[in-house]
Amino acid sequence: MKPYPDSWLPAMFGVLLLPSIGACQRVKPLDSKLPNVGTTIFTLMSQLAELHRAVNLSQGFPDFRPPPVLLELVDRCLSERYHQYALMPGSMPLRTAIATKLAAMYDVAADPVTEITVTSGATEAIFDAIQAVVRRDDEVIVFDPCYDSYEPSITLAGGRAIHLPLTQPDFGVDWERLRAAFGSDPLASFEGPRVRGPQPPHPARPDLCGTADRAHPGPARPA
Repeated sequence: MKPYPDSWLPAMFGVLLLPSIGACQRVKPLDSKLPNVGTTIFTLMSQLAELHRAVNLSQGFPDFRPPPVLLELVDRCLSERYHQYALMPGSMPLRTAIATKLAAMYDVAADPVTEITVTSGATEAIFDAIQAVVRRDDEVIVFDPCYDSYEPSITLAGGRAIHLPLTQPDFGVDWERLRAAFGSDPLASFEGPRVRGPQPPHPARPDLCGTADRAHPGPARPA
């Protein structure tokens, strides 16, 4: 006996099935909101790594078993019914633990109630942040090479990405070009909103900023 009637399955997975009327009709294809976005470089490199049985340095795929204690904790949480929908910002114990870790490791004081939100990975966090602050016709600076989700997220918010290449060979910030870009009054800069000084790590340079960058006052927004 099936655990659920067949008629329940579409509702369980949020699917609406329309009854067939006469012959099958071809569904009109949807127009993409991002027609210029193709396959990401991460997908391409992962496909090549799989094809040539190479070490995949483009994505952090784990190739080891999780620690036994982690598996035990997951099993215990599932057995104790910690698998229901969480609050929209994330479960309170998890947000509290994140706040504690931020304070211990980075000396950052964050209120777990009002200043921490749990997302399904960094890409969703980036998308959420951009959708929250970027408005139509806003300009947003991105430092190249940049994570490939930035510009599509900016475009979907109605903004326009302004690309500024980092300097070679140290992937530093070209402050003169950044100052010139701020002359057109861009809203934000990634990595990090409203750049005025030090920035979070960039994919191309895993440090915060060089000594000269940290000492730089950054561009001032036009009055």
